[in-house]
Amino acid sequence: MFLAFLTALLTQAPVTLPQLTGQHCSSSGWCAVLPAPLYPGLVAARGDTLVTHGVRSGVVMLSRAGAWRDTLDTGLGPLRRLTLADAPGGALWLFACDRVRCVRAKVDDRIGALALVPDNELPATPPEPEVREPRPGVRFFLEKEHLVVESGGQRRTPPSVKGTQFAKELDVLFGGGPGEPLWLYRAYETARLTVTREHPLGKLERFFLAQCTHEVTLLGSPERPVALCNEMGTHSLHRFDGERWQALTTELDWASPDLGFVHVGGGCAPCFLSGSRMLWRTQGGSWRTVALPALPPVAPEGHHRPDRASIDARGLPGVVSQYGTFRHDGARWRRVGGPSETDQFMEARLAPREQCNATGCLRGSEMQWRPDGKTWQPLQLPLAGPGTELALAQAEDKDFIMYGQRDDADCAAALEGGEFVFAFNALLLRGTPEKGWRTERLPMGYACHFTEGPEGLYLWNPFLKTLMFQRKDAAPTPVPEETWATVSGVKAGDVLRVREVPDWRSLEVAALAPGTRCVRELRRRTVTRETWAEVLTVEGKRGWVNWRFLARAQGPCSPP
Repeated sequence: MFLAFLTALLTQAPVTLPQLTGQHCSSSGWCAVLPAPLYPGLVAARGDTLVTHGVRSGVVMLSRAGAWRDTLDTGLGPLRRLTLADAPGGALWLFACDRVRCVRAKVDDRIGALALVPDNELPATPPEPEVREPRPGVRFFLEKEHLVVESGGQRRTPPSVKGTQFAKELDVLFGGGPGEPLWLYRAYETARLTVTREHPLGKLERFFLAQCTHEVTLLGSPERPVALCNEMGTHSLHRFDGERWQALTTELDWASPDLGFVHVGGGCAPCFLSGSRMLWRTQGGSWRTVALPALPPVAPEGHHRPDRASIDARGLPGVVSQYGTFRHDGARWRRVGGPSETDQFMEARLAPREQCNATGCLRGSEMQWRPDGKTWQPLQLPLAGPGTELALAQAEDKDFIMYGQRDDADCAAALEGGEFVFAFNALLLRGTPEKGWRTERLPMGYACHFTEGPEGLYLWNPFLKTLMFQRKDAAPTPVPEETWATVSGVKAGDVLRVREVPDWRSLEVAALAPGTRCVRELRRRTVTRETWAEVLTVEGKRGWVNWRFLARAQGPCSPP
């Protein structure tokens, strides 16, 4: 028994993923599950500090020494710039900008409070050095993309580089400042060139990085650099630990044609499957992964097409694919039955289809619905008002989906409770034609499929390796119409600050004096055991406040 248990632990390898606490989720309660860290649109690194950005969003993630520490929704639109710079006391400054605004926050173990910063206070981007001089009198150059070293008035190919692939045209050159190693990258391999007294023209050490099909960016400290690997639109992060490159990005090997999907039910809470691996969250909250069964000797296809998955009472996985029904016994997979009778091809699973609930039906991701079960009608969604986050989304470049100006979304779903939900890159729209619509900010864009489970809602993309989760009790919930409040419990001389998102670190929208009446409540959300309320002030300002400083309004109020 103990041997079987030990074998199970070894076979079903634990995976380092966040436990989906509020510390790892955006202001709307959406948590990035895969990849971790966030799918990076932008990356900034300094020393052992790494900040990544959820693509097409205003959400950033902090990592220190390879450990996920914090996630913050800046309240900005899709970011255009992300920078780390030195701050007093050994801390760092984080700078983030969208098309309109820039903010700054101090970074230590967590990201601090945000403040607006003018463009002239942003740190300048240092130019790429033309000469690298790790030791006095030893200078490295690139001549026609080839590395040369100058010493004693002579230029030549470094002796340790001769005869290696690094003597050819280089893709990346990084570091090489005073006392620093010089890093070279070419065709999936990096090399560290270190100049010492014993090796005055450099000692070459080679390290395999990853099969980065497009490009690599090296950043951070040359002693412990970070590599951002671009693989046909997806990214992975790696950190050099002094001896080898360690992957920072946890993935499920999702990529075309190795499609994946999310499964709930049958003990899965949830299970994530690709054509080669299965990942699931245990009842204790930890994550486990296992390779799918070996393919038959003569397999028409080079991977599984999983149809469904399960986790039994012992916590062991099962899977059904076109090659049979398999159950893991703690040591190995065993075939216990035939293939799925439904034979649901993955392409059919991902194809647009009609979805219905008590409100009506949606047709794929088109902006059409059928309330009476007979006639399809245009689904009128609200347009972005001036200065709103949706207006910022409309200002995105031409390949960005223009909210309210196209006839389809990235994806759509009809939820069990009667609501419809649409994803427009890093913005989610939820509601009904009768009760109205509300937006939620996502940690990243490009997700295009919904799966609803007992615990919450999953949003994912099998091609780009993105997967998010929102617990049902974490979603912002609307309050009844005409819910009015008065500011209460705020000391005289103090104010209740209205924030852009439900986080004390976010930017201030307005300030309400003690006793301010006729503050209209719109939504509430619980964040780390505290309730925040989205409010609309008499002056028309919209933002979030700590709900414990609101009391039911006495007397008549009317909309501003």
